[in-house]
Amino acid sequence: MRKLLIVAAFAFAVLGMLAPPVFAQAPAPKVTITGLFDQTTAASANVQDGSFGRTSDKEWYARTRFRPDFEFAVGRTKAVMGLEIDLTYGQVGAGAGGPSKNQTAGSLGTSGAHPGTTSDAALNTDVTGVIEIKWMYTEFDLTGKDSLMPFIPVLTVARLGGQPFGTIANYKVYYANGDFAGGDFYTTFTPDIKNHVAFVLVEDQLAGGNRLPPGSTSVQHRR
Repeated sequence: MRKLLIVAAFAFAVLGMLAPPVFAQAPAPKVTITGLFDQTTAASANVQDGSFGRTSDKEWYARTRFRPDFEFAVGRTKAVMGLEIDLTYGQVGAGAGGPSKNQTAGSLGTSGAHPGTTSDAALNTDVTGVIEIKWMYTEFDLTGKDSLMPFIPVLTVARLGGQPFGTIANYKVYYANGDFAGGDFYTTFTPDIKNHVAFVLVEDQLAGGNRLPPGSTSVQHRR
């Protein structure tokens, strides 16, 4: 009986040692939604047109901004999509309810919205085509253990796509802010030695533009 118990205990111990690699479960997928609602209003008189001798310009401006961020994560790997919607209170131009992100106040377009406003919401507030893609990127382990390239021992976390500068370009001084499209690579050699490299793609170079005669340019292939 004692011999049987010893054999059983030994088998249980062997299974216990094998359990972590054999029965380990993958991290559970997780979806996180964060963001903000921003309400802004301002009133002014005799300042908008730059002429202090003409006192007819008066303004009461208000807008709502919605900035949700959706994060889809499995362990350390994640994908992030950030959206933005900006709407003024009430109609501010001849044609309400349409995109006007590139319009400026007092422009000749269909909207007099302030810069940065997507569109305006008049009566009925049915506004179409105003959802902006603010961020859209993936983040994953490029090198290191259990990464895309595990044969490189040091850990490099890569982020690819449309993303915020965040802490990428503000070491001691601000080199850039806002958002960009490209890649960010953060390598950790030791807790005290790290390397941070960002590749910012300002303009696409497509094959169609390369086939033009020397000295020619085409706005169609420029971004």
